[in-house]
Amino acid sequence: MLSSELIKKNLKRIGRDPVTLQHVLLELTLSNCSLENISAVTEYPHVMFLDLSSNSITELSVLSSLPTLSELKASRNKITDCLGFAAPHCSFEGAWVKGHNSAGSLLTVADLSENNIEHMGDLSRHRFLEQLILHQNCISVMEGMQGLKYLRVLNLSYNNISVIEGLDNLPIKELHLKGNKIKQLHGLDKLPHLTLLDVSENSIISLSQLEQCNNLVHLDVSFNCIEYIRQVEYLQNIPWLTSLVLCNNPCEAKELYRLRVLYRLPKLLFLDNSEAVREDKVRAFNLYHSVDGDLSLREDVLRQYLPQVSFVDHSPQQLPHDEELDVTAAELLRGLPLSQENAEIEINPDSAFLPSVQELATLEEEEESVSDSVVEAVAAVMAKLAQSNNKDEENYRSVSFAGAAGGISFDNNDS
Repeated sequence: MLSSELIKKNLKRIGRDPVTLQHVLLELTLSNCSLENISAVTEYPHVMFLDLSSNSITELSVLSSLPTLSELKASRNKITDCLGFAAPHCSFEGAWVKGHNSAGSLLTVADLSENNIEHMGDLSRHRFLEQLILHQNCISVMEGMQGLKYLRVLNLSYNNISVIEGLDNLPIKELHLKGNKIKQLHGLDKLPHLTLLDVSENSIISLSQLEQCNNLVHLDVSFNCIEYIRQVEYLQNIPWLTSLVLCNNPCEAKELYRLRVLYRLPKLLFLDNSEAVREDKVRAFNLYHSVDGDLSLREDVLRQYLPQVSFVDHSPQQLPHDEELDVTAAELLRGLPLSQENAEIEINPDSAFLPSVQELATLEEEEESVSDSVVEAVAAVMAKLAQSNNKDEENYRSVSFAGAAGGISFDNNDS
C-alpha cells in the first residue's frame, strides 16, 4: 500500500509548477516498491515526472488527478489498459465549471513496456505525446494514434503485430517493430520523417517497399528471411542511409557477402554494426572489375609509361559468378524464386507474393488466346452442322462440347 511517508521520501527535483508557478518537488520515483494501489498520489497533483516501474500495478486511472504529468514510466507491471486515463480538459461549454487550469493531458513520454496490454485504444486524448514505448506486450493491431501529431518515437517491439498500419503522415522519426510477425513493409512510405527503422526478428523477405523512405539513416533488418543480397538495391536511392544491419539472414551465408553489399551501397558507414572501412569498399569495387572496374585501364597506363615492369593484379578474391545477376525483376520483387510460388496465382491484398504487372499481362494474353480458340472451334462446328443438315438431317446424331479451356469434339454417327 502506498503511503504518504513513502511518497515524501521519494520526491525530488525542485522546480516551478507550470500552472501556479510555485516552487514544488516535481519528480516522484516509486520503482521496485511492490505496489498494487497508487491512489495516494492524488494528494500530490504537482508531480510532473512519475516512475512506477517494476511493481504490481494493474490500472492507472488515478493518474487523471495529476494535471501536469509529463513523463510516465510504468514498465514491468500488470497493466492491461493503454493510457486509459486523462486529466480534465476544459472545453468551451464547461469553462466556468472546470476553470482554466484544466488543460487536458500534458503527457509527452509514456513507457508501458513489459505489461499485459492487448489493445492500444484511442490515444488522441494524450495529444502531446512524443515518445510511446509499448514493447513486450500483447498488442496485435496498431491503432488509435492518428491524433498524435507530435509523436517522434514509437516502440512496439516484441508484440503480435503482423501488419504495419495506422501511422499515415505521423511525424515519427524512430520506429521499433523488432520481434513481431511482419512479412511486408507496406505503409512506411507515408512516414516522411522516418530516420530509424528496426524491423529485425520478423519474417521479411523483400525490401522493395522501402524505396520511398528517403530520410532513412539507420535500418535494421537482421534475423529475417531475406534470400537475395540484391535486395539492398532497393536502398540505393536513399540519400542519407549510412547504417545497415542485414546479418543473420539467409543471404549472409553467400560467398563474399559483405563485399557484395558494399559494392551496391558504397555510401554506408556501418554494415552489420561494424565500420565500413575504405579498404573494404575498394575491394568491393574490384570484385566486379570485369563489369565496371578500372584494372584494364591501369594495365594500359603501366605498359605505356613503364613497359619494362610486368603488371600484377593484387586485387582481392574475384567473384567467379554472381548467381544473383540471373535473378529476374519479378523474383527480386518477391524475394523468392518463382519456382517456389504456388502454381495458381491468387490476388490477395494480404499476400506477400502478389503477381507482377508482367504476369498479369501474360494471364490476359492467355485468356484472349483461349477465347479466340473457342470462337474458332464453335464456328467450325456450326459450319459442319449446316453442311450436314443440307445433305441429310438424319445423319446428324450428336454434338458434344467438352473441355474447360475450349476443347470441342464433333461426333457424326452415320447409320
